[in-house]
Amino acid sequence: MGWFTIACLFLIFLVKFCSLLFVQNIGFFKMQPTFTSINNDNSTTLENYCSNSSQVQIDWNSALTLNNYVIKYDLLCSETKSQIMFLGMCLKIGFFLYLIFVSHTIDTLGRLRAFTIGMIVYILTLCAVIATPQAPRHSDSPELYLYMLYLVVTCHGVAYHLLYYAGWIYFLELLPSKYHSLAIILSNAGKSSAMIFGAIFFLSRAASDINYLLLVNIGVVSVMLFVITVYFPESPKYHYIICRY
Repeated sequence: MGWFTIACLFLIFLVKFCSLLFVQNIGFFKMQPTFTSINNDNSTTLENYCSNSSQVQIDWNSALTLNNYVIKYDLLCSETKSQIMFLGMCLKIGFFLYLIFVSHTIDTLGRLRAFTIGMIVYILTLCAVIATPQAPRHSDSPELYLYMLYLVVTCHGVAYHLLYYAGWIYFLELLPSKYHSLAIILSNAGKSSAMIFGAIFFLSRAASDINYLLLVNIGVVSVMLFVITVYFPESPKYHYIICRY
């Protein structure tokens, strides 16, 4: 097994890990915090917080309290939970948009170009997720900022599927067929590692702000983008498909 094969196998793991790091940990981005009572009684429920927030406050010392979108967009006391649920739905909408408008680019643009575009758009959408502003206090239209987040997450849903599938097809075609079984194992390892890493990252108090996980994701994909564009060729199978021998 040469260095190129080892690099392809490692990048298969990395593609699955990076593309699913946000998606597999979406629950942390919507997780309800824990509460503490000023009077040290047992009235530390969400209902008590919404009805008497001066006596019940968010417990920022708890490992289960994250500065996530539920807090950023003040969704804790929302009359309907559909605003929280729709955040995950945006990723599914992005998947359907990918299937209809983007999936064919893997064949029309080539594996390497589609994968490169996927990495660039993936980085840009994560930056946009981080940069989406919080509604200022006493805003006349606080939902506008939440709709901006929905739009950005939908675009991210398109980008992560392009990164996920284009990267998988590209590296699999670069590998000799005898290593395909190992590639599948590493692919599944990358998926599970994304969830495990996210749980350890947050619950170990490595960071209480969800944006830190996105910054880690951006950094890893940026390094991968540089390595791919400098050192890796187009898939030989794609050259065969377009009759470029």
